[in-house]
Amino acid sequence: MNPDNFDKEILRRWLAQNGFTGQEGTRVPVVDTAIIDQMSIAYQAPYAMITGRNLPETPTDPLELEREIQQAVDTFYNR
Repeated sequence: MNPDNFDKEILRRWLAQNGFTGQEGTRVPVVDTAIIDQMSIAYQAPYAMITGRNLPETPTDPLELEREIQQAVDTFYNR
């Protein structure tokens, strides 16, 4: 029995099961949304164990992410 994985092993297994070997010249397959969801849940568990709180939601829309990154950079440089 394998212990719970709180890392990218979920993705590694999925890639291997879908024939991705990481060899030069090969293309990474489009990752199934169910795998992305599993990884999200896996990363939430250790955060909650350590902090006692739920991991804050992160936007997935590229434009929203860009705005959040820009805001963080601006905040950092305008201290």
